[in-house]
Amino acid sequence: MNRVYDEILPKTIDALEATDFDYIKQKFGTISGSTICTGSGGSSVVSQYLAKILNAKNGCVAESRYPRELKFMNLTNYDNVIAISYSGNNSGVTNSFDNNCRHILFTANPKFNDNPDAIVCRTTMPE
Repeated sequence: MNRVYDEILPKTIDALEATDFDYIKQKFGTISGSTICTGSGGSSVVSQYLAKILNAKNGCVAESRYPRELKFMNLTNYDNVIAISYSGNNSGVTNSFDNNCRHILFTANPKFNDNPDAIVCRTTMPE
């Protein structure tokens, strides 16, 4: 637990210095239609916040769900699923994208830089 607390300030500073907020704002600004945001663990907080932002700023119906919930939902009235994952590669992302919606990944993993359906939040912190 001490390690987690010791990393809070450096991670916060890194996020403020390394993140291209204009890029992220522009990418999220293009999202329209009904949207489900998903994330597990710490990413669930980002998912909840993103759903509120998309609703308020883009005027689209947006809600936050845990990835496992999507397996049991009727998603025919949804246009997008945004999976939030630091690594971009876990079972939460796999569960979130097992449907016919448009799939958007919000990640810090630079291996997704060339993926047109990924929004990569740049960071200099190791995973």
